[in-house]
This record gives sequence, structure tokens and C-alpha cells, in this order.
Amino acid sequence: MTTLAINPFPLYDFVEKESSKINPNSASSQELWTSILNLPSEHMDVLFAFIYHYNLKHSTNTSGVPLQIPINPTISITKKIGASLCPYKGKLFETGKGIIYRVEDIPNELSIILLTYLKMVIN
Repeated sequence: MTTLAINPFPLYDFVEKESSKINPNSASSQELWTSILNLPSEHMDVLFAFIYHYNLKHSTNTSGVPLQIPINPTISITKKIGASLCPYKGKLFETGKGIIYRVEDIPNELSIILLTYLKMVIN
């Protein structure tokens, strides 16, 4: 059986541990989602890395291999290959420079992790 080795991601691990302190249904959590639009791009990159890392940790088939193909972060995502590389129904912008997600399509556990990160960088 093939086993999957996921590279360590200390920031993700720290935020995941802190996520138990977040109430995803609070009014402040809803405000955090709207704050995404004002984040600098480096935070958007971190959010996507969290989404992708979560996907690698939780979406495996019976052989233990990830269902999604890992992305080399040094290559830009194009419209041709991008759609198949975006977990949780992520959609590429027409320009190919950015991905949009609907909160409803993200697993609850992951959304709490993302909210925790947003709270950390905004407050």
C-alpha cells in the first residue's frame, strides 16, 4: 500500500490547534468572511495553502494517494489546468489570477481553520 507523506506545515498546525476557540456561527465570524476582500495577496496565498493542505490531509482514495494533484507553487495556474487543481469547487477568475470559493463548498472543519487564521491576521 502506498503511503502519503505530507510536508510539515507548522503555521497550519498551529492555526488548526487554535481553531477550537472559534465559534463559526457568531456575528464576528460572519464579519471575518467579508474581510477577505481587503486582505493583502500574501494572506490569500496562505488561505489557499491551508485549503490545499487540508485537502491533502483529508481527501485520499483507498490507496492513500491524494485525490487532487499537488501544485508546484512556482508555476502559475492557468485556465487549462487550474480547474482540476482547485479542491472544493474552487473557480479560477477569467484572468487566471485568483481562485474564488463559496463558503458552502468548504468543509466545516476547514472553514473554522480559515476563520481562525483570518481572526489572527485581522485583529
